[in-house]
Amino acid sequence: MISRRSIRIKAMQALYMKEKEPSMSLPQLLSHVDKQLDAYYRLYLFNLYMLVESANYVNEVAQIRASKHIKTQEDLEVSVRLFHNPITQNVVLSGAYQEGIKKEKFDISVDRDLFRNVFTKFSESPDYQHYIAKTDPTTVDDFRALTRLYNNFIANDEMVEHTLEDLIPSWYDDKSAVVQWVNQTIRQIADKPDEPAVATHKPNEEREAKRFAKNLVETYLFHEAEYSELIKPKLKNWEEERIAEMDLLLIKMGLTEFLYLEDIPVKVTINEYLEIAKLYSTPQSKDFINGILDGILRDLKDQNKLRKVGRGAVES
Repeated sequence: MISRRSIRIKAMQALYMKEKEPSMSLPQLLSHVDKQLDAYYRLYLFNLYMLVESANYVNEVAQIRASKHIKTQEDLEVSVRLFHNPITQNVVLSGAYQEGIKKEKFDISVDRDLFRNVFTKFSESPDYQHYIAKTDPTTVDDFRALTRLYNNFIANDEMVEHTLEDLIPSWYDDKSAVVQWVNQTIRQIADKPDEPAVATHKPNEEREAKRFAKNLVETYLFHEAEYSELIKPKLKNWEEERIAEMDLLLIKMGLTEFLYLEDIPVKVTINEYLEIAKLYSTPQSKDFINGILDGILRDLKDQNKLRKVGRGAVES
C-alpha cells in the first residue's frame, strides 16, 4: 500500500545524503532506504492503535465514574458507544491488527495519558456530543464520529505528532499517505462492516517497493554525469550557484525516470516531482523544475531518446 511518492521521497533523501556525504556507499544508502520503507506499515498500525485506544479510553471513564462513592445518574449512563460501535470493533477484532500490535509492542511504548488527552478533547467537541446523543446511530454516524476523532484530534494533535516522531521518525515524510490509508480503512469498514479491512503486512509489496527504490537510486548514481550534461544547456538564464541543490536533485531523478524507467508515464513523473518540490524545496522550485524538465523532455522526444513502453507513457 506504500505509495510511489513515498518511495520517491525516501530515494530522494538517500541521494541527498550522498550529496552531503560522498563517502557513503551504495549499500549504506540502500540500507537506509529499506529501513525507511520498513517503517511505513508500522506507521499505519500505530495510527490505528491511536484510534482504537483513544476510543477505548471511554471505558476507563465509565469505570471511574461508576466507582465514585456518590454517583449521579449521569455517572451511571456514560456512553461507551465510541469503542463498541461496529467500525471500531472491526479493527479491534482484526487478526492483522492484533498480530501487528502484539509484534510492535506499542502498549509499552506509549503513555496512556496520550489517549486520555485525545479522548478528553474529542469528548468536549460538538461532534462527540451529537454522536452520543443519538438513540439509534447509523453506520454513517459511526463513520463520521471516528473520522472526526482521527482527522481532527489524532492526526493533527501536537502530542501525538511528537510521540510519533520519537517512535517512528519517518512520520513527517509519510504522514499524508498514511492518513489517507487509515481513512480508506475506516471507509472500507463502513461500506462493508462484516468484512476485514485492516491491511495485512505484505512482504511482496514491500519487496516491490524496495526494488523500485533500489532501481531509482542505482540508476541515478550511474547516470548522474549524463543528466548534468542534459541540464547545463537549460540553465542559461539561471545563476547556477543560486539554484537549490534539492531542485537539481529532483530534476535528475525525473530524468532517471524519463530515460531508464520505461513503464512510468512522463506526465506522472513530472507531477510527482513537482509535488515533492512543494514539500521539500523553495516556493519557486515548482516552476523552475517544471520548466527544465519540460524543455529536456521536448529535446528527448525530438531526438527519439525516450525509452517508454505502454499506452500513455510518453504523453505529457
